[in-house]
Amino acid sequence: MNQRLDNRTADTDRTFGFRVEPGDGGAPAFRRLEAREALAEGGTCSLEGLRDASAAPALAFVTSEDLRGPGCHLGAVLAAIDLVLPSLDIRAAGSGAAVPARFAVGGRALAPADTDLRTLGVVLEKNGEALAFGAGAAASGHPASAVAALVNHLAGQGEFLPAGSLVLSGGITAPVPVQPGDALTLRAQHMGSLGIRFV
Repeated sequence: MNQRLDNRTADTDRTFGFRVEPGDGGAPAFRRLEAREALAEGGTCSLEGLRDASAAPALAFVTSEDLRGPGCHLGAVLAAIDLVLPSLDIRAAGSGAAVPARFAVGGRALAPADTDLRTLGVVLEKNGEALAFGAGAAASGHPASAVAALVNHLAGQGEFLPAGSLVLSGGITAPVPVQPGDALTLRAQHMGSLGIRFV
């Protein structure tokens, strides 16, 4: 994981960001990221307690400025993003905050201006076989759009997204089922690769 993110995950009781998940009726849902859900880049993920687990590639955004709604838009989000990194979003079957989940962030960090996030391609391999392919536009047309939607959602609750937050964009491909013994590798254009083994 990027060093700046390592510092945030040292406190395992800390909430320091959000993930975007499919919600009812196709609308996005938002869930708080807990530091204890973070996995080390290249490490292992125990599937104990993660029933019918699956994983999907996402982009992870790290903000450098506070973002406030309502009316937050894509341009404001891109101006406030410090880093973009590849991410694996791992979760058990079901939806909602009670469903166990994990995530990993790694690869090479880029600034949003360094690449076109809409056309950025990803390949997800399981046990050396390429199973899922996608581009950033698969996440709500632009992966950073999820951050704008999150900020406007938070505004409705009287909250804002503080600088230094980590936001996972939501799946860029369909999730891939995993079981003990599997190894996943996410390859992201211009961003290198990220791997996790399941036990």
